[in-house]
Amino acid sequence: MSSASDPTHTLLTRRVKRLRAVVVALLLTVILLGGLSAYLLRSLDRDYSALIDRSVPVLNELRVLTGETLSTQRALLASLAAVDEENRVRSLVYMEAQMELGRLGREGLVSRAVFSGEQQLIHNLNRTGTNYEAHGAQFVALMKERRVTEAQQLRNDKIKDVITAYLDEI
Repeated sequence: MSSASDPTHTLLTRRVKRLRAVVVALLLTVILLGGLSAYLLRSLDRDYSALIDRSVPVLNELRVLTGETLSTQRALLASLAAVDEENRVRSLVYMEAQMELGRLGREGLVSRAVFSGEQQLIHNLNRTGTNYEAHGAQFVALMKERRVTEAQQLRNDKIKDVITAYLDEI
């Protein structure tokens, strides 16, 4: 049997102690890396959650603004297709209301802090929106004066392109 003073036994004991130290060091390293990873993941999750909280309302507002613009376009077409005065007036009133909702929605959208550094985007959206509203108002005025042919020509020549440009900006 080997005794405690046996060189082989002493060498084996030292290797076992070193191996234990290495295993403990590896375990501590894994625990530290796990803790660091959990911290980094939690931090990343907070950052992305804040980004989503800011983005989702903006995306919803863009969806609503697009819907209002398309509703205005449908009302414009309905007013041209209306066979009686009552339907034409109803379509024009609806179109004016949708344009006003769209204007308010656009103003609310561009006032958001998320767009504070996007001056070109805000300028383009306001420019195309104002152009769209001006042409829409001109169309309504022509229809109220019963100048249907001129209103239809305005729609064919300009309004379709104006609405497309506005929707592209949105």
